[in-house]
Amino acid sequence: MMKLKAFVLVGCLWMSGCSSIIYIGQTPEDNKTAAETGLVAVDNLIVRGDEQRRRGQLDIASATLERAVRLAPRSPDVYVALSRVKLDAGQYSAAVQFAQKALSLFPSKVNWKQERARTEAQWVINEANKKQSSQ
Repeated sequence: MMKLKAFVLVGCLWMSGCSSIIYIGQTPEDNKTAAETGLVAVDNLIVRGDEQRRRGQLDIASATLERAVRLAPRSPDVYVALSRVKLDAGQYSAAVQFAQKALSLFPSKVNWKQERARTEAQWVINEANKKQSSQ
């Protein structure tokens, strides 16, 4: 009877260990949206900052997105949005810096949303360089 209890205990402990997963490299969290990871506030700030940029409220948009950077300093989407604001404000070197920061934060394997944002960051760099050289 004692051996049976020990066997059941060892079996239960072994089975409970089966549910543990160790991730090496990129985790499933890396491909989730901000809503799925709890960063809804950051997504909302990015949307608000982009709306402010489109209305020409560049100083307000910049402040909104800088708040998003404080909340999520490793989010490339925030830096892409901020680079667009700086591009529209004529701050070309800042636009390039923020776009390059965004590019450095993307994981090596990206989903389609991240690829779109990465393309936008590269576009900002190209546009800023074009406008700087034409001045």
